[in-house]
Formats: sequence, C-alpha cells, structure tokens
Amino acid sequence: MAAPDWFASPALQCLVTRDGRTLAAAEVAELLEWFQAAIPGGDLQMLDGLPLPVWRREVLPPEIRLRVTQLRGRMEPAALDCWTVALTRVWLEQLGIQTARKTAWLLPTIGLLGGGGAAALLGAHLRGENHALRCKGEVGIAALIEIGSRGALLELAQVATKCRTRERGAMARCALQRLATRQGLTPDQLQDRILPDCGFDSRGQRVLSYGRKTFAVKLNEALAPYLQADDGKRLTSLPKPTAKDDATVCAQAKADWKTMRTQIQQTTRWLSRRFELAMILGETWAPADFMGNFGKHPLARHIVQRLLWVTSNGEAGPPDLFRIAEDNSLADVADRTFELSPSCHGIRPVHPLDIDWETRAAWQEVFADYGIVTPFSQLDRPVFLVPPSQRSVTIVDRFPHPKVEVPALIFPLETRGWDRTTPHHDGVLEEHTRTFESAGVTACVSYEPGAFLGDLLGSPTQSIKSLIFRPHPGPAPDPLPLGAVPARVYSETMRDLATLVPAS
Repeated sequence: MAAPDWFASPALQCLVTRDGRTLAAAEVAELLEWFQAAIPGGDLQMLDGLPLPVWRREVLPPEIRLRVTQLRGRMEPAALDCWTVALTRVWLEQLGIQTARKTAWLLPTIGLLGGGGAAALLGAHLRGENHALRCKGEVGIAALIEIGSRGALLELAQVATKCRTRERGAMARCALQRLATRQGLTPDQLQDRILPDCGFDSRGQRVLSYGRKTFAVKLNEALAPYLQADDGKRLTSLPKPTAKDDATVCAQAKADWKTMRTQIQQTTRWLSRRFELAMILGETWAPADFMGNFGKHPLARHIVQRLLWVTSNGEAGPPDLFRIAEDNSLADVADRTFELSPSCHGIRPVHPLDIDWETRAAWQEVFADYGIVTPFSQLDRPVFLVPPSQRSVTIVDRFPHPKVEVPALIFPLETRGWDRTTPHHDGVLEEHTRTFESAGVTACVSYEPGAFLGDLLGSPTQSIKSLIFRPHPGPAPDPLPLGAVPARVYSETMRDLATLVPAS
C-alpha cells in the first residue's frame, strides 16, 4: 500500500520516545502505514443502543492491542499527545473532505493514542456548524470515548449540549448516560467529576517556561486565557524564541499553550452554563461535593470566586450568602470570614429573586469594590414578575418584541435549552418548549406563520403568538394560572423572550 505524501509532513515529525529520542521521518511513516493496514473497517456494533465502531481497543485483535500498548509505553505521554494533535490538524486542515473520509483508519488511530489536546480539536470539529463533518458522528463519538480523559469526556458533554437537534448530539447524550449509570451518577454529576485541570496546580496557577523566561497563565474578565510575562505585560500568544532560549523547552511551551487555550475556553464556557442553569433551576450541591468538585478544583475555583452563593440550611435557620475569596476562604457581605453552618445541606448560585433589593445592592457594591465580573448576569440579572392583575389568567399574549426573524428566534431559544415540538405534516415548526424538571413545569411558546424546516433561513418573519405553562410530566393538561407558576420559571422564561432581537 503506497504511503500518502502527507505521511512525511513536517508537522508529524515530533514523536519522542521516553528516553528523549525523536523518531526519524521514515519511522513515523512506517508507523502510519502500519495503522493504515491494521485498523479494521468501519463496521458498527450496537452496545446499549449506541452504535460503536469495531476498532475500539477492548475489541481489537490481540496483536493490534499489544502493538498499541507497546507504543504507548514506549512514547513520552506529552509528546504522544502533541503528535496526535498534529495528526488531527493534518486531518482537519490539509486533507480535503472526500480524502479525509477515505482515511477511515486515521480517526481510530487518534482515538487509540490521543489525549486531551486531540480531544479538544475533535470535539470542536464535531460541534462545528460551518462545514461538513469529515467522519460519521458515531466514529467521532467513539474516538472521544476511547481517549477517555477528563477533557475528552467534557468534549463529549459539549457535543451533547451544542448538537441537541442532531443525531450526533443524541449519540453523545446516550454515551454520557451509559457512562454515568455505570458509576451510579447522573450525567451532570459525572461531568462535575471529570473537569480537566488544564495543567493548573492546587493554587490555581500555571506557568509556561522558555528556560530563562516564564509566562503565567491567567484568565481575563471574560474568562479567556492570556499570558503574563515576567515584567507584567499581557500577551495573547507566546513570543518568538531568541537565541538565548532553550529551543526544545520553547517548542513544548508553544504546544502546551495551543492545547490548553482551547481546553480552558471549553471548560470555562461549560462551567459558566452549568452554574447559570443551577441558579435558574435551584439545583444544589452538598457542601463536600461543592468544595471538592469546584471550590478546590485548580480551574473551576477561578469561576466560583466570581459568583455569589447561597446555602440551604433546612429548618435550622435562614439561608446564608457568601462568596469565595482569592485565597479560597469564604467571606460574608462585610468581608468577614464565613463558615458554613453545620446544618447546611446544599449550596447553589443565588438568584436575584432569592434576596431583597437591599441585600442585592450591598453585594453588588462588594463585587464592584473587588472588580469582580461574573461569568453570566447574576446580581444585575433583570427579573420579571407576574402582574397582580394577571395571576389568574393562563396565557401571556403580549411581548416586548412580538416580531422576530427566524434565525433570531429559533437558534437563540435552542441555545438556552428550548426544544422544537413535532412539526406539522407539511414540515412547519410553530412551537418551542422548555422544561423545568425540578419545578415540574414546561413553558410553551408558539409563533406564526411558522418556520419551514426545509428552509429555516428563508422562512418569513415570525409573530410570537402566546406563552403558556403546563405541569410536567403529563399528557398536555390544561395550562397553569400564571400565579401558580414558580417565580424563577416565569422570570427566566420571560427573560428568554425579552432578549430576542426584534425584526428590523
């Protein structure tokens, strides 16, 4: 079998053994040729309802499993991940879509050998909106499962969330559910436990080295990573090495920065969404789980320090409010050291509806004094209350922006957790729903004349017709009076509709 030209790509000449030897170009090409010949075809088998390719390590022929195990033991782990990152980039950037689909062995190779860096690139590709997939969804999902690192499983969770209406999103949710069930957890609990630390130490710090120079990794106000040089200067990328710098150390630092930047962005984005949903739904964590999964987590601590938290103390006393300071101590509104009550059985982000205006203003002043920017709107979040005259009615028919273009209606709603209802027989979509399971309520918004699934972008401007709330679960019972809808559910639903961009 002839070796493709790209086997000799300079980007792939970075595979280093544990004793520090860099493999020659001919050795790298031989390794790729072996995988090309050895990996089985793309047949699928069903496992708990999830189609998985037959190249997974646990079902490979013994001789192939032995070669893979020997290779992983022979290569330096960080260098092997850097090499699979390079291989992933070649696949994504240098190979045309049709050519990439013909290299059916390449993605399995990445799954068998890759680490967090390769998972970050693969996850971003599976979530991509602007180009066709270069692999079948189940192959990409299986590759993330095979990599199996914390970062890979978080990428799987991102695919499940971002691709809600696509087949690969359903596959990712199925895989997460199966993995969580095996550990006696829910998918959310599993994801809380698999957060990657992205190389940050126990103090929440990470430093990249050029030998004589170092660069501290920081997060800006928007939780985006940047570099801080020894002189305090902010950098968005590592500078070009000089003759005085160690070339090998510099190359490793650049590879680490490229990988971790993507991982940090994905992790912080997921965590921000996780905490916002917990605030909306009233989800709590046991104190030990909260501190173990987030408060002491090297990366998550940077996010929890930017939010205000409230405790659930049962009948033993009123809830307490606190923030987490930079030294990881707890502080109250007067900046005094705060200790959790022995009766505390839950912690969650506070919602503005949980506190009065005076308390809210006091904490806003504290956050302003410390220059704390929250990852999502919390204390400054607008709230919507049911007007007293509307508490007995069952329908909302007046909206801040009643006319909205289809892209500005459907896609923002689905990003915020709304689902499409079954379209009419002619393919016209006229309703979206959002279920608040913990509150036992489903919100239903309808619009007209409806969006054509076959041509969403070409559909006419929609008029939001009505909003109702129904008990959940249940077979479409009568709508609830607005006064019976939980305050946070009503407020968040109206906020979703109020933030839609009106038609010009």
